[in-house]
Order: sequence, then C-alpha cells, then structure tokens
Amino acid sequence: MAQESCIGDLRSLTEQARVYFPAGGLTLDESGIAQARLIAALAQDCNGVEIIVEGHSDPSGDPAVNLRLSQKRAEQVIQRLGATGLDISNFRAEGLGSARPSNVTGSESDAYYDRRVEFVVIQTNTTTKTNRFKTTPSEWASSTCVKELENAISNAQIFHSPRSVAAKPEDMDMAMDFASKASSCPNARLRVIGHHTDDLRAGENPGTGRLRAKALMAMLVAQGIDSTQIIIAAPSRAMETVSQSGSRLDFDVIID
Repeated sequence: MAQESCIGDLRSLTEQARVYFPAGGLTLDESGIAQARLIAALAQDCNGVEIIVEGHSDPSGDPAVNLRLSQKRAEQVIQRLGATGLDISNFRAEGLGSARPSNVTGSESDAYYDRRVEFVVIQTNTTTKTNRFKTTPSEWASSTCVKELENAISNAQIFHSPRSVAAKPEDMDMAMDFASKASSCPNARLRVIGHHTDDLRAGENPGTGRLRAKALMAMLVAQGIDSTQIIIAAPSRAMETVSQSGSRLDFDVIID
C-alpha cells in the first residue's frame, strides 16, 4: 500500500511539472527545476519506477537542430538534479523536438510553453502522460480581500492517507482558489502548513509534513501561481487531535 501511495503521489507531481527554457537556450527556469527536485526526492522512495525526462522545442527552425536541442534540455535537467546530490539513476532523457506542442495557453507566447521539459513515470510498461492546465488571471480583488481570504480558508483542510503527499484533484481546486485570492490581494500571502501523524503504523515524521507543503506549493506554481505568494511551513511535532487526522494540510493568511 505504501508503494502504491508513493507511485500515485509521484505521478500526481509529474503530471503537473514543467521546466521552461528560453528560445534556443538551455537555461532552466528556477520554479521548474524546484518541481523537478521534488520529483527526484520522492522518486528515491519509490521502487520499480523510471522517470522519463522529455525534452521539447518550439516549431521554429530546423527540425534536426530542434531535436538535438530538446535532447540537451532533458539532459540538462537531469544534470542539475544530479549536481544537488539527488539519485538520478532512474532518470532517462528523451528528446522529442517539436513533435508534441504543449497546447498550453497563458500570458506567454505559444512558443514559450512549447520550449519545455516534462516528466513521465513508467512502471511495469505503464505510462502516464502529462495533463495540461490553463490558467487565467484572477479578477478577484477588493479593499476587503484579506477578510474574504481569511473567511475562505477558515476551517479548510486537506487530509491525506498515511505517507501520501500529493493532493487530490478536488483539493487542488480548493487550494488553487485560495492561492489565486492571495495573489490578487495586496500584501497578503497564503501559508500552507504541512502536518504529520505520530501513529507509528503510518511511518510518518516531520519531513512528511514538510514534503506535503512543498508538494502543494509545487503544484500551485505549476498552474501559474507566483512562488513568492506561498509560504510553506510544518510543525516540528505531530499536531493530531481526536477529531482531526495528523496527516493533513492547514492554511493561514500572512500579511506583509
């Protein structure tokens, strides 16, 4: 069960993670490589998986050159992960050139979203392909935005099964709503607090709580939220009550 949960969490992260590159370049965007580091850290705890790092390019230029460039982009991501001490033995680079457009729309040009690296988890010949997300600027903002944000997160929690770190799609929708509200509220930021249970059978520790907060932050950033709008935290002790599971995420509002 723990292995299935680990692989499920890993797939949830890889489905939303993307690393973008400048035109013709190999410079990685920092928010993207932060997501890649989280994937590599979690992959170390999952047995029997291989991570395919898919490199892509925009359609401009010579196809043969684009294919080589996309391969180098995938290799660059793996090299950066290895340079930080992470195990990259189960990562494999694959350049695809411009064969697969991203189909992502946003504030940048279509070519920007095409110049990317994506991740695919392979287990027993099963491949999960990447989902695409479309984000639009929030129109929510008013002089009472802080109070409205506080009301929105009041008593809001995301519960996890033991050792699970990735949020369910319906929970991600709720968290995305909170983060969008915080982004549209001057001087307000969303605090994500990861918790763990002290039930020995669950096999959790303070690192589990931190990883839950980091995973949610990575997912929000992947959907267009500015990473500076989110503060992650985790108590150093288990915060479990009779009515609340310790395996959860809580929310708070930080006013700068």
